[in-house]
Amino acid sequence: MLRETDKMVYISEHTREAKRSDHQNWFDSWDDAKAFLVAKAKEEVAIAQMNLERAKVKLWQIQGMRKI
Repeated sequence: MLRETDKMVYISEHTREAKRSDHQNWFDSWDDAKAFLVAKAKEEVAIAQMNLERAKVKLWQIQGMRKI
């Protein structure tokens, strides 16, 4: 093993493995695990919404371009 991070184990220069575990190793209950996953999914949705708004602004700017 070359190195280890919180989420990955690097086996060689070009090979890495994600650390995997079920909720029992990290959470006291299934409900705690589900709440964590729901919160993460909500974060992903919020990020996606921000990216969509940025893309809409970019589209609006491009559509508003005029030939000089």
